[in-house]
Amino acid sequence: MTRNDSFLIKLIFSSIAISLFLMIFLTAIGMYFALFGIIISAFIVRFLLSKELRDSLQKDLFKSLNTQDTLWIFLIFISVFTWAIFDNSFLLIDKYNLYWLNIENAYQIMLVYFLAKAFFSLSRYLSFKLESSLRYFFFLISLSYVIDWFYSLSKSFYLEYYRWDGSSGNPNIWAIQSSLIFISLIYYFSKSKFTWSFFNIFFLLATALSLVGVLKAFSLASFIGLGLALLSFLLFKLFKEKGLNVYRIALCLFFCFVLSLIYFAEPQWTQDSNFYLLKKFLPRLKLWNHFDDLISNFSLINFVFGLGTVEYKSWLESLARDDFNHTHNMFYHLFFQFGFLGLVSNSIFYFKVFFSRYLYALGIYFLVVALFDVSLLVGESLNLFFCLIPALTLVHSQD
Repeated sequence: MTRNDSFLIKLIFSSIAISLFLMIFLTAIGMYFALFGIIISAFIVRFLLSKELRDSLQKDLFKSLNTQDTLWIFLIFISVFTWAIFDNSFLLIDKYNLYWLNIENAYQIMLVYFLAKAFFSLSRYLSFKLESSLRYFFFLISLSYVIDWFYSLSKSFYLEYYRWDGSSGNPNIWAIQSSLIFISLIYYFSKSKFTWSFFNIFFLLATALSLVGVLKAFSLASFIGLGLALLSFLLFKLFKEKGLNVYRIALCLFFCFVLSLIYFAEPQWTQDSNFYLLKKFLPRLKLWNHFDDLISNFSLINFVFGLGTVEYKSWLESLARDDFNHTHNMFYHLFFQFGFLGLVSNSIFYFKVFFSRYLYALGIYFLVVALFDVSLLVGESLNLFFCLIPALTLVHSQD
């Protein structure tokens, strides 16, 4: 590799890294920067790199994208794009369309997934070992989260009864993002040899902050999902792999203890009522019971392709209840909006993760959250999830 090629590869890598950094917690800015960065990077690859390096780089990138995960993500995009042809409510997101999967969300998923793949492909040309590439990747994502965490902290100083929501502006989305950071870093620690290096100390800090982030968002779905994910992680390590040392057992038990302690000690969780959890979910049960009436009027076309955004939202609004502005269940949400085909094409990837041999904890968390929330369908949640999938797959490959 010539000196000129080396400089250009570093320039492309920096553009990809900055794009990832911005897209995770500054989606509105990062999305356009990432698009601009990809265009500039493509120009450099096409016109400035040497032919040998260009061919090698393109071959490696296409090879990394030639996976089953890429196929499922492409299926999500195609399904949303197809529905958008018939219902323009799927096209763009606005303040009235926040919880409805649309083209912008699907585009962001593909973009952030491609950026993550490109990050690891390019890192090999910078002579990074896999361990170093993963370390830099998780540092980039963790740093983005920590900055957003302190942004939430600053808002808590002047907002009373504030549920932390980060730059997303939604506590449930923030709770999902915090949980993803927490689970991913726990998984990273379980597969790497721990040393008291700068990166590991920073990762420990990010892990602790992400746990606080989940708790301060007061999202019951994420709280329950995270607790079950940690439990499944611990049980799998103990009885299946039989490779969990005392340090890691203590770490998992400590976090479980902190979760329980803060849950029962935090007044905003309990609301001075022993039946707070029940009261929280009762309106959702009432809403789900109404779905029988809606399904009874379904035609075959509705069953296969759904009602679309406008008609389904109108039906929810007809119930005239503040609790019923959305379903609080991702599977219901997808079925009534997209129909059976949309439900399968947009949720099959989550079940693939759930039945994975190495992403089981993440799959359990997502299944629980999907049953009690729809925030998984919003761009900020999806971006982080699909950004982490390539990294966690590579973490597993170190075994």
